[in-house]
Amino acid sequence: MGQFAADWLDGKSIPQAMDILPIALTSANLEQYDADLLDPASVYADPARRNDYLRCTEIPVTTAATSM
Repeated sequence: MGQFAADWLDGKSIPQAMDILPIALTSANLEQYDADLLDPASVYADPARRNDYLRCTEIPVTTAATSM
């Protein structure tokens, strides 16, 4: 959250909302899920992997800049 605040102050787009997506844990994806739990920072840094767990709605830069 601190990084989002810093990004917003710099005029960058930030998530307006984040939806935590439900996933069914199966024998096919359990190993990857366990690995992701051990290193959540790398999951968050990789948009493709992050999108398995979160859906973010961005605030346009113009909205963020004019909200101050």
